[in-house]
Amino acid sequence: MSSELYYLYPRLPQHIAQQTAEALVTRTADELKDLWETSHGALTYAPTGGNRITDEQLKLLRAAVLTIAHRYGYPDTSGKNAARTFDVECAIVLHETMRLHPSEASHNEVWSFLGCILLPDVVRWRFDDSTDTIRFVGRERGMRRHAFGRLWWRAYLACNPRWKEPYILLHRLNEDDLVQVTERSSIAVRPALFRSLCVSFAMAAKSHAELPRRDLMREASKRMYRLLSLTVVEALNEGELRTLTDDVFAKTAEALMNAVETPS
Repeated sequence: MSSELYYLYPRLPQHIAQQTAEALVTRTADELKDLWETSHGALTYAPTGGNRITDEQLKLLRAAVLTIAHRYGYPDTSGKNAARTFDVECAIVLHETMRLHPSEASHNEVWSFLGCILLPDVVRWRFDDSTDTIRFVGRERGMRRHAFGRLWWRAYLACNPRWKEPYILLHRLNEDDLVQVTERSSIAVRPALFRSLCVSFAMAAKSHAELPRRDLMREASKRMYRLLSLTVVEALNEGELRTLTDDVFAKTAEALMNAVETPS
């Protein structure tokens, strides 16, 4: 994709985002539903890298997210199951609609704008049981806990256009699985490795249903992290990468089963 096809998004400075978020967490989604904007006096943009997104395009983005939220009960309290399905659908819409380059997505201020200015009501609805401002304010590239940043990054990393279902990994993995693998920054910066590791995990979790998914993913991620110092994964093709990650999970599962059989 050439640079002219990417959008540059408004950036809300960190200190203003934090102050704004502290006020937002005291309100309900219903109270915030008319308090969104497409602009703010403190917004800035990157000087290069794409075209500035217009107000109309921002309104279309908001409308797309709201359509999904309404499907799952917005602005009323969202249930756990609704939250999960909302996340998957919203992740796909964000990735397909935003036309966002990873370098632009790495700026916390972009996610702060979405959370604090454009879609504060949806953030509050999705996390109505929390008063943590991190759901509104971008931190750690928005990848881990931001209401929308974490969803965009998951879709970006998981998507393979060559697959019949490009986003199938988002449906196969649960919230805890995705949190664990994205928290490994050495894995999360490599989309091909991320996808291969997740595919291998899904297969291993099915084959070794007796093992806790959390333990399997955590220990395999550690093993993969150690291998990264010895293996140039960028030089591997898709098949070679899959062989590597399959082996990682096979050895991890074996080690976990041995630990269960021979407790200390």
